[in-house]
Amino acid sequence: MIDKLEEHLRRFAFAKAQALQHKAHIEQIYAMFMPNRDDYDSKNQSPGGIHNIKLYDTTGVIAARTHIAQLHVGLTPIGKKWSQLEAGTDVPEVEKENANRLAQSATDVMFKYLEQSNFHLAMNEAYHDLTIGTGALVLNEGPDDNPFLFSAVPIPFFFPEEGPHGTIETVWREFLSIPFRNILRMWPGAKIPEVIAQAAKEDVDFKLDLIEGSVFDVETNLFEYVVIHEGTKEVFYKEITPSSQWIVFRGFKRANEVYGRGPADQALPTMQTLNQIFEDELRAAAFKSMPIFMGVSDGVFNPWTVVLQPNTIIPVSPGSTPQNPPLFPVPSSGDPKFSQIEVQDLRQQINKLFFTDPLGPVESPVKSATEMMIRNQESLEAKVPFIGRLQVELLEKLTQRMVYILRKKGLFPLVKVDGKELAVSYKTPLIESQNLAEANKIIQFTQTLQSIVGPEMSLMAFDLPDLITTLAEKMEVPLDVVKTNMEIQEAIAAMQEQAAQQQAQLPQAPTGGLQQ
Repeated sequence: MIDKLEEHLRRFAFAKAQALQHKAHIEQIYAMFMPNRDDYDSKNQSPGGIHNIKLYDTTGVIAARTHIAQLHVGLTPIGKKWSQLEAGTDVPEVEKENANRLAQSATDVMFKYLEQSNFHLAMNEAYHDLTIGTGALVLNEGPDDNPFLFSAVPIPFFFPEEGPHGTIETVWREFLSIPFRNILRMWPGAKIPEVIAQAAKEDVDFKLDLIEGSVFDVETNLFEYVVIHEGTKEVFYKEITPSSQWIVFRGFKRANEVYGRGPADQALPTMQTLNQIFEDELRAAAFKSMPIFMGVSDGVFNPWTVVLQPNTIIPVSPGSTPQNPPLFPVPSSGDPKFSQIEVQDLRQQINKLFFTDPLGPVESPVKSATEMMIRNQESLEAKVPFIGRLQVELLEKLTQRMVYILRKKGLFPLVKVDGKELAVSYKTPLIESQNLAEANKIIQFTQTLQSIVGPEMSLMAFDLPDLITTLAEKMEVPLDVVKTNMEIQEAIAAMQEQAAQQQAQLPQAPTGGLQQ
């Protein structure tokens, strides 16, 4: 029977080998879109090195940066509650309104701690890797006053494993050259082997390589978190937990691959073509401005020592003439010229793949408000598959992990997420636009009905309390400023009673025939 530690090491080695199959391809993507974020072979790279020396056009860099900003604003914007806890499907209908108000207060607590954490710094870094293909966040538990500690892990340093249904279950990470003095700070209570402790005493700058794993156990439905020293094969730290600190998310993916493929992967051929165009044109311009020369060595003129620069005299033999010079340029065999239309078309292709610039360049003809609305809607619809996966792999797992930490620390009053007590809804731009469209349909229907039967009769077609709360939810109005259904019904009853009293006080019209 295979030992548990041996099994972990084998799984780590296999996951790493699978990940390295993507190395060459991902490095090509980094080179075109984020040359300064390529962390492969980081041990062999000195700090401050130049990584973008082979990049001749920055269209991909700008498109990636714009896409990352759109993701941050569209999915997890600063200062906005993009995730909302609400009553689950099994909550009785009569209790849902009160449960939703309690859930909203719980949401406020969650986002209070989220906004005061380092979430947005780490999330922005993770969006960079998501644009390449796969983003990864680690959410560790912090002190009570700052319970969320986020860190983004670049693609070269983590190795995920998929479960049978295409979801990420187990994640391995490789720590390279970790200073020993940081071990107990990173893993309080870690068991340090004697040989490692002795080596650290002899060298104050002692560093070591570690393997971290968050391994899903199918039988217990729990995660085994382990830290293993790669050299001695000793377990430094071990913990069993119901929640993994890893949140790995992808935009698009192929069925037989674990890593995702982002818009930068799709735009790579176009960007390489565009980059090659500018490289060729720069080389052609360099040959024109500083051409290659051939020189005749005749004892007077020495082509090995001649210096081509202004205000110099080049000695030549008496037989040299303008028709027979000692130095003449090599005939040019090609002059690549690419039209601006071709370059602009390639740039537009890249922008479309990144979902950027849906309205076209600023200098394009002025568009009507209707056309702008349609183009924005088309841009949102194009992002549906991309956002749909992120909603499951990023927003849902992130919310569940935050609730788990707050519950563990006693900072969260409610018990379950996506269970019988609570569900989670998300406020992405696409969902918000759909909700607003539904609200506009309701408003348009009420206005049409009023124009046909009049304001008073049109109200008879609606359950007014439900109409008010439904519009408030669709239009993102906080529930704490809206009266409950019962309060609305009481207010309507009071208004009806007041109207009846006023009607009773009006003078009655005479009845019967004319009096003599």
